[in-house]
Amino acid sequence: TENYSYVTNVTAVRYEMVVHYGTRPLLTRIENLTGISAQCSPSSPQENKAPRLDKNFTRWINAHVDWDTERLIGYKQAS
Repeated sequence: TENYSYVTNVTAVRYEMVVHYGTRPLLTRIENLTGISAQCSPSSPQENKAPRLDKNFTRWINAHVDWDTERLIGYKQAS
């Protein structure tokens, strides 16, 4: 934000968390940061189960992702 005087906050949003908890927590955070009430209805949490991933795909992802960076936003390496 140091290069953009009009940016006062940056919030990482994980898609999986929005799906799991719905959009209410995200909307509340934005409302608290901006002082503006949301003009939309929050979406409900979804009961999506994680898909089974092919072992070769998992190995490839584990080998090619920068896990130090991913950990900064809450992801972890699959086993």
